[in-house]
Amino acid sequence: MNTHAFALIIDGFNKIGHKELSALENKWILNSSDRVFFETETTLPLSSEQFDYLNKLSPLKFGYLNSWAPMEFTNKSGLFSGVNSEVVDLIEKQLKLNIEPISFDDWQSLYSALEKGHIDFAGSMASTETRQDSILFSQPYWPSFWALVSSIEHAGLFRLDQLAELRVAVVEGYDLPNRIMLIEPNIKLILVPDSQSGVNAVANDDADIFIDNLMTLSHLLNESKHYDLNLSMLPELGTQQSHLGFNHKLKYLIPMVDSVLRQVTQEEKQLFYKRWTPKAITNNNHKYRNWLIYVSIAFAISAISFFIYWLSNKRLQAEVTRRQKIEQQIQYMNSHDNLTGLLNRRLLDDRLTSAVLTHSREQTRFAVMFISLDNFKLVNDTRGYNSGDELLIGCANAIAGTIRRSDTLARFGGDEFVIILNRAQEFDAVCQVAENALAAIARVVEAKVPEINVSASIGIAFYPMDADSPIELLKQADKLMQLTKGNDENSYMTS
Repeated sequence: MNTHAFALIIDGFNKIGHKELSALENKWILNSSDRVFFETETTLPLSSEQFDYLNKLSPLKFGYLNSWAPMEFTNKSGLFSGVNSEVVDLIEKQLKLNIEPISFDDWQSLYSALEKGHIDFAGSMASTETRQDSILFSQPYWPSFWALVSSIEHAGLFRLDQLAELRVAVVEGYDLPNRIMLIEPNIKLILVPDSQSGVNAVANDDADIFIDNLMTLSHLLNESKHYDLNLSMLPELGTQQSHLGFNHKLKYLIPMVDSVLRQVTQEEKQLFYKRWTPKAITNNNHKYRNWLIYVSIAFAISAISFFIYWLSNKRLQAEVTRRQKIEQQIQYMNSHDNLTGLLNRRLLDDRLTSAVLTHSREQTRFAVMFISLDNFKLVNDTRGYNSGDELLIGCANAIAGTIRRSDTLARFGGDEFVIILNRAQEFDAVCQVAENALAAIARVVEAKVPEINVSASIGIAFYPMDADSPIELLKQADKLMQLTKGNDENSYMTS
């Protein structure tokens, strides 16, 4: 046999399209059961066994949430709509299936129905080890990016460790709570039935934070007009890929569905995105929020990490200053320390002035503590600035745990902190706070830099005995703090 000629024949045969092969079979193979290729509306190369399998399938039931826009929801006409509706429609047309959408009010009910076989498949599911025992999953088809909604009071939060002790709402049934608690176990978790309930919980002060899909949160904020709420990204949780989840009886259907999903081009995904991304807010006062949503989604879909986005956050400040309706958020960013999240010196001056006026009117006294970390420079010199930053953050969180919510803690600069203890009538109580702060700092130092002798010095000044003006109070507390330095041990001094 002429192998070269044979290779040319094989190569030519491989170049014949699926539809052409189907037409040749229809013309020359009279018995349809002997045919291999079938001319359908799909471009998938289905075998005769796959074609027969699809024809024998009963109408499939697809479960979806009726109020989880823009991913899936029931529109005003009572029809299944959203990103997942387009995915299901594509599968239905490509595989010539009959699919009936079944709506659910909450995620837990939908997931339970899928496990029990009351529905055949559902979308936007995370493939986890625990779920793989009862559900089969397709390949990923849509990225989900995590974000949080908070009040202006908690604006600027984008790490889970900043959420410690806060009330964080998550939709019941999500795999998210387990991941959150592994990273930050001190979060106070609140389960809500759906996304709208989560946003309402924050708006009504029943929760401090609500975490959900970025596109869903941006849609809900636009629709509900909660312009006093803040939207932030959570890069720490990364990207979660959405899968279609199937009942085990449909395991032979999944490879064909995966073939359909693989045919969806990046351009088609972009069209999905453009159709279902929340429309821009035309009110000039709220362009910043809309701009932030669009930029973050664009970065995520382009596979640019959220971490890079947050590093470029300073460039967003110019945009923030031009939005009059979010002046409170601008003030927060301008009045808090970027590293620790504590009040900075600017807001400290305001709080101290207010404390003087209030206590003068009430004829009560308060205390000012000036705290400095001794030998802190050695940490930066020997272990690097990252270790120094971690130590400052740890000390800030530790000190915050020793004071009341009515008190004020600020980062004065460098390795120095200031506490305002309001209505500090009892001298012994103030000393106890100082001892608690020193002990808390010592625990952080022991945990993070045990080989370096870092200690803390505290100077305590009282209003009005030591001074009756904000500047003089700080000077007196600083002077007392300086007198305690140099003994290489944790100590405090009062007048």
